[in-house]
Amino acid sequence: MNYGSNSELVELPAIYMPTDKTYWKPDRLVYKRKPKPKRALLNRGRVMVLGALALVGLGYWGVYAFFHLDYFQIKSVDVSGLAALDKDNVTRFILSRLEGNRWFTVPRSNILLFSPALMEENIAKEFPAVAEANVKKIFPGGIAAEIRERSLWAIYCSQKNAVLATTTTSASREEGEKHCYFMDEEGIIFGEAPETEGTLIRKITSDGGLDKRLGFQQFSADEITDFIKLEYVFKERAGLAISGIELRKNAPKDLWLAANEGFSIIITRSATFESTADIVKAVLENKVGGERATLDYIDARFGNKVFVKYR
Repeated sequence: MNYGSNSELVELPAIYMPTDKTYWKPDRLVYKRKPKPKRALLNRGRVMVLGALALVGLGYWGVYAFFHLDYFQIKSVDVSGLAALDKDNVTRFILSRLEGNRWFTVPRSNILLFSPALMEENIAKEFPAVAEANVKKIFPGGIAAEIRERSLWAIYCSQKNAVLATTTTSASREEGEKHCYFMDEEGIIFGEAPETEGTLIRKITSDGGLDKRLGFQQFSADEITDFIKLEYVFKERAGLAISGIELRKNAPKDLWLAANEGFSIIITRSATFESTADIVKAVLENKVGGERATLDYIDARFGNKVFVKYR
C-alpha cells in the first residue's frame, strides 16, 4: 500500500501476534494475584470458641459433682400414720420416685431440689386410700411422710346390668355383674371390698354400673349429706335404723331405704324427710302393727297415699 512518498509499509513477524495459544495463560500475565496467606491453626476466634466450650464443660462438671455430693442425697425415708396400708409398700414407692436424674444432671434424690408437694401428689395418686399426705425434708439426708388414710363410711356396690325389682329381697331380683368398694364420707371410692351381708355397716347399691377406677368421687357432698340426714331423721322420728340405700337408674328421683328389720321404704329425694318419716311411722303403728316380720316394703312416694306390700 502506498501512503505517500515518505511512508513505508512494515510487516510484523508472526511471533508478536496475540493469536498464540499460550499468550493468555496465567504465567504469561504481567500482573499476577498475590497468593492468600494461610491461616494459623489457632487464631483468636478459634481460641475464644474453644475457651467457651471448656468453660461450659467445666460448669457442667461442677454442677454435676455438686449435686451428686453424698452429703445432699436422701438416704432415709420415714413413713407414719398408716393403719390399713402397708408401710413397706409406701416406702418402696417413695424410694422409686427418687431414682434417676433430672435433665441428665441432677439426681432426684438430692434433698436441695426435692419437692415435697410433688411427692405428696404422687402418693395420693398412687394410693387412693390416702386422704392426705404431708411430706417434709429432714436435713441433711432424710424425708418424713405423715399420712392420713381415708376412713370407711360405707360399702358401695355397683350391680351392672341388673334388673332390680321393687323390693330388696334377693328372690325378686335378677343378679348381674357386681363389684363392691370402700367409700369414705366424702363419697370417694378408695379400694375394692367384699360384698357384705348384715347391718354392721351401711351399704349403698346402684344398678347403673361403675368404672373400676379408684380415687374418684362417686357421690357429691350434697348427696352424702342427704344420706346422713335420712338415717338420722328415720331413726329419731320413725324409730327405724337404716342400714342401706339403693339407687336405680330407671327411677333417679327415688331412693330405696333398707331397714334393719328386713323391709324397705321407698321415698322421693325431693320430699321432706321429716314428714315422710312421720308418715312411715304412722303406717307401721296403725296399719302394719304386728305384721312387721312379713312386711316387704312401704311405698311412701305419694304423700299420704301409702302402699304396703307383704311377702
